[in-house]
This record gives sequence, C-alpha cells and structure tokens, in this order.
Amino acid sequence: KGGMDAMFKYIQTNLEYPKYKKDKGIQGNVYVRFVVEKDGRITRPEIMKSVDGSKNLDKEVLRIINSMPLWSPGENNGTKVSVYMTLPFQFKLK
Repeated sequence: KGGMDAMFKYIQTNLEYPKYKKDKGIQGNVYVRFVVEKDGRITRPEIMKSVDGSKNLDKEVLRIINSMPLWSPGENNGTKVSVYMTLPFQFKLK
C-alpha cells in the first residue's frame, strides 16, 4: 500500500549492508523474484542473480522481501490475480 514510493522507502529504511561485505568492499546488484498473491502476501522469493561470493547479500534481500507488509494485489479485468515481480537491490559503497 502506498505504491512503489512506499515500497522503495520501506527497502531503504530497512535494508542493512552486511558489515563483513561492506568492510571487504563487496558490492553489486542482487535480483529477486517473488509472487504477490491475490491477498497481497509475498510468497516464493527466489534470488535470480547474485553478487559472486556473497550469500550474505542474498540473505539480506530475502530477509527484506519476507518482512514486507501486505501489497495491493494485481488485477486483470477487475479480478485480483497473483503476479510475479522482479526487483533489483543495489549494494553500493559510497
């Protein structure tokens, strides 16, 4: 609820760069796919692309996805439907 802006704010507020990876200078993009069910629940999160040698970044992305509040489900001709979503998570050192 609140659209994409609310989702990005939720991610930005809650995402934690794993300290070990940050200290080692490991950065990159993790892509995750999941389903937004008809009732707004997030199910079946799956890492589609990872940063080489960094399972901790994958774990952090899955933690965020699994902790998200209910979404507004997709609709097709006025009927609520389950929808796949794919999101990039960028881990970049400043």
